Amino acid sequence: MPMPSGSNPTILIPASTMLSALGDDPEKFLERLSSPEPFGEAPEGFAPEAVLQKGCRIARNIGIEEEDLSRELLLALALTAPLFERARAAGVDLSEIGFIFGATTAGTPEAAERIRENEASPLKRWRMMEIGRMAPVIARAFGIAGPVFTVSTACTAGAKAIAEGARLLARGRVKAVIAGGIDVLSPMTLAGFSALGARSPERAKPFRSDRTGLHLAEGGGFLLMTTEDKKFPCASVMLRGFGESSDAHHICAPDPTGDGAKRAILEALGGLAPSETGFALLHGTATEQNDAMEARVMAELLPGVPAASLKRAVGHQLAGAVAMNAAAACALLEKGGKLPFNFFAGEREFADGKMPEAFLRSLTGADNPCELAIPRILVSAFAFGGSNAALLFEKCQ
Repeated sequence: MPMPSGSNPTILIPASTMLSALGDDPEKFLERLSSPEPFGEAPEGFAPEAVLQKGCRIARNIGIEEEDLSRELLLALALTAPLFERARAAGVDLSEIGFIFGATTAGTPEAAERIRENEASPLKRWRMMEIGRMAPVIARAFGIAGPVFTVSTACTAGAKAIAEGARLLARGRVKAVIAGGIDVLSPMTLAGFSALGARSPERAKPFRSDRTGLHLAEGGGFLLMTTEDKKFPCASVMLRGFGESSDAHHICAPDPTGDGAKRAILEALGGLAPSETGFALLHGTATEQNDAMEARVMAELLPGVPAASLKRAVGHQLAGAVAMNAAAACALLEKGGKLPFNFFAGEREFADGKMPEAFLRSLTGADNPCELAIPRILVSAFAFGGSNAALLFEKCQ
């Protein structure tokens, strides 16, 4: 769905937040990606303790009860609190702010711990396991009275939350939306991906011939979106379009033809030619089936468009993965489209030669431009059950 044409309003993004094992500071995140220093082989999965403590302080300050606390909620508070405050400071009424939350793991880490310890907790202490529990808890604490709901579609949840927020804005239901996603490491999730044979003991190496699978990690991102250009005159990035599809090919394997993925990307591009995209932040899980499908789709739709995956740097954050990529795209566009050290210069040298040549030429390398020739970034995600989503971000003129 292309957003800023015809009668559709322009969806501005005045602010965004992100979190990964590298921290929650976008400036330092881009600096780390710009560094020629290689990432170590050992995967880093957990969010920094300082971010968790920040969430604890916020929870105390706004009066969230202990029974509602979970690791995921605390990290979500650290990411969303600045955006709620930004919207309120701009004069947006509480009844006109929506909150859309993408998640899959919820309170399962704490629940697993209680089961292991055979803890006889009151029923209310188990409510944190409910995937839809955190969004209303956070919204009530901040006094948000607009639409509040949760999206749980595995790895596309963060993207679909952003798309749902854009729909609310386009229909005039709200004046501002905080939307995105986040997930934390859960014993159940770790065991599940291990059982599938998809989890690597090493850092993920998307599209490389020596990849051994994905490494799971905590993190995500949230966007403040609005149509109120007078309240947010300094917004420099907009959501140009979004696309969604469902191919229902398999419960956990992507459709190898990539037809559903292509539909989502083309819908996000709207009337734009694929060549009018400046950069593509790939899903790039470093699993054989996803990498092969995504390479095929990119070779067909966006040959020659520079592309990279952040999974080697930050791991796979499940519901938070594409939301963090969305926040990273916004940060890149806000900085004038300067690509940090071509993301992973030299990755092309180790790429899987079985992938289409047109895609291999797109992978970032030493000869890629250091700045975006076109100020647009495509962010895509492909999830279990055949759920596909794509977001297109653009620098405001």
